[in-house]
Parts: sequence; structure tokens; C-alpha cells
Amino acid sequence: MGENCAVLFVFLATMNLGGMLYGTYALTTNPIFTLTVSTSIWLGSFAALCKNYINFNMEAHNEHAEIKPLVQNLMEARSLVAARFFPMGTPLWLAILICPVELLSLFIRPLSMGIRIFANLVAGHVIMGIITIALVNVVATCAAISLGWLMTIHGALGLFISIIAFVILFGFECAVAIVQAYVLTLLASTFFKESTELY
Repeated sequence: MGENCAVLFVFLATMNLGGMLYGTYALTTNPIFTLTVSTSIWLGSFAALCKNYINFNMEAHNEHAEIKPLVQNLMEARSLVAARFFPMGTPLWLAILICPVELLSLFIRPLSMGIRIFANLVAGHVIMGIITIALVNVVATCAAISLGWLMTIHGALGLFISIIAFVILFGFECAVAIVQAYVLTLLASTFFKESTELY
């Protein structure tokens, strides 16, 4: 699983940083792409959960690697799902409230994971665009208005501050791109770890 997470991290970091170049488009700023990736990770963790359940079932209950009858497997799977949504020792009145919350938290995972990377990268790109427009306006103002020595000093100071702000913000945006790739990879590994450690 570790090598898959490394590939996912490199892929996402490359996509995020590639979108920082002028004239390029980062696929990770498209909500359809990020939601597709996060849903695929989420469904993959369920597939791993099913695979681990079958492997556990074959190893623990039958030494000859025969699969138990389908009805028995479904009944045990149903009891495991019920245990996830109705924690042991919970009063019935509280279990009625906990089940919808647990279902919502289960199905909201891919949505929150996809929206998180999309929103953070788009916000960074918007701020970079605003700073770039301000930098272009300062340069245009300095070129158009050269009314004496004092205006030139103010224009040069404005240009210098705008360039410094742009460089700092660009470095910050690159760090955000790498951190977002790391967070999505960390969430993916957490989903897969949960699905493999249930048994």
C-alpha cells in the first residue's frame, strides 16, 4: 500500500505544481476530477474491506480454504455493518440518533476529500491572479506617470513591494499545493488502513 500512496502523492503534487506555471491548467482545480479521484479512493477502500473480509473468513473459519455458504457470509457481514453503525452498549434511543450520523459521515468522506483539494487550490490561484493584476497595474502606472523624481521613487517602491508579495505568495502557493497532495494521500492511506485493520 505504501508504494501506491507514494505514486498518488507524486501524481497529485505534480498536477498541483504544474498548474502553477503560466498558461497551464491544473486538473486538480476541476471539481469533477477531484471528486472522481476521491470517490475512486473511497470505493477502493471498500473493495479492500470486502477482500479482507473474504480472506479473514477463509482463514479463520475454514482451514481447507472453502468459502462458507453465502447466506452465512451475508449474515456476518450484516452484523459487522450493524456493529459499525450501532456501537456496542449504546442505548436504543441513542443508537437511533447515531445511525444517521454515522451513515452521513461515511458517505460524506469522498465529497469532503474532493472539495478540500479543489477549494484550497482555486483559492490560491484566485489570490495569485489578484496579486498579478496588482503587479501589472503598478508597472503600467509607473510607466505611464513619470512626474518627477518623487513619483518615480513611489512607483519603484510600489513595484518592489508588489514583486516581493508575488514571490512570497508564489512560494506559499507551492507549499499549499504540496500540502494538499500530502493531505489527500494521508486520507487515502487512512481509509485503506481502516479497511484492513477491521479484521
